[in-house]
Amino acid sequence: MEERKPFVMLPKSLVKDEHIKAATIGVYASIAVCCHDQYKLGAPSRATIAKMCGMNNNTLGKHLKVLVDRGYIEITHRFDSSGGGKTSNQYKLLNV
Repeated sequence: MEERKPFVMLPKSLVKDEHIKAATIGVYASIAVCCHDQYKLGAPSRATIAKMCGMNNNTLGKHLKVLVDRGYIEITHRFDSSGGGKTSNQYKLLNV
């Protein structure tokens, strides 16, 4: 298995986007740290992302919404197959 590189890349369009705040870039970077390098998919919990960013769950939700609305990430809600309860979302970094 290939060892993960100790950095993440950010799209220039994300950094240059005037509608994106620095905290939102931090959320994107935190998700990127948890994503597979080749497939750009990851399933960190919201608690993990919030902790990495130093923000609460409500604030995190606002930043995730901006990233989805601006086309930087896609979120797939996942459910436990045995009981139907929610599990961590899957995040996909989109090519922008």
